[in-house]
Amino acid sequence: MEIISENNTRNTPHGAQPTPPPMPPRGRNRAFQNSQANTFIGVLFILAGAVWLLYNFNVINDRFFDVVFSWRMLLAVIGLYLLAYKQWVVGGVLTALGALFVLADVFYLDLPVVKVILPAAVIAVGVGLLLRRS
Repeated sequence: MEIISENNTRNTPHGAQPTPPPMPPRGRNRAFQNSQANTFIGVLFILAGAVWLLYNFNVINDRFFDVVFSWRMLLAVIGLYLLAYKQWVVGGVLTALGALFVLADVFYLDLPVVKVILPAAVIAVGVGLLLRRS
């Protein structure tokens, strides 16, 4: 039992220790999140540097290099990054669109944006919203 005196100081009877204030609930630690982000980005830079080095030594061809260092691949990587942080809807849509664009580029597929890509994106958003709801 605590007794608060007139000058707002706490006194505890019989030499008992005062109870510490309650700790706020612990969520994900910000340092841990920064560590995960640093790991993801670090691995990404190592892979990009390795591919670039292999390209400079003519181990890989121009086509593979152009696919890896394209806006399509960047779209897929940003989606994977968001999926790693449990941003399921946006990360899933970006990853799916990026992968679709990369595959279309690799296999020389002619995918008209208005006829195929936009309806696929709308379907992906709908599926994401349904999954997010449950």
